[in-house]
Amino acid sequence: MHSKRKSHASRKKIFMHCRKDSCIAGKRFTHSRKKIHALQDKIHALREEIHASWEKRFMHRGKKIHASRERDPCIAREDPCSAKEEIYALQEKIHVSRKEIHALQEKIHASQEEIHALQEIDHA
Repeated sequence: MHSKRKSHASRKKIFMHCRKDSCIAGKRFTHSRKKIHALQDKIHALREEIHASWEKRFMHRGKKIHASRERDPCIAREDPCSAKEEIYALQEKIHVSRKEIHALQEKIHASQEEIHALQEIDHA
């Protein structure tokens, strides 16, 4: 009788430990999902900045052509290189954000596998 109680207690202890691990893995999963959502918002904002930079660049090009026609030396000499550099910097930020998203997606996948394994232990 004593060994039955002991084995029941040890099974209960293992079960509680597995549930705790499952809960922790679930929290990590949720946290990673929130990070991915935030990074996707960041990428969207960066894309909007790039679009605005392109518009600014083309608008500048139009001003430059118009100014050269009117022979306005101040506007004609403005350099569009700064707009190009700004666009490249924004594209680099997007690339970094995409790498972060990929790393988080791998974490999510690992958490999902961990949750699945712990749930199978719970059901066993």
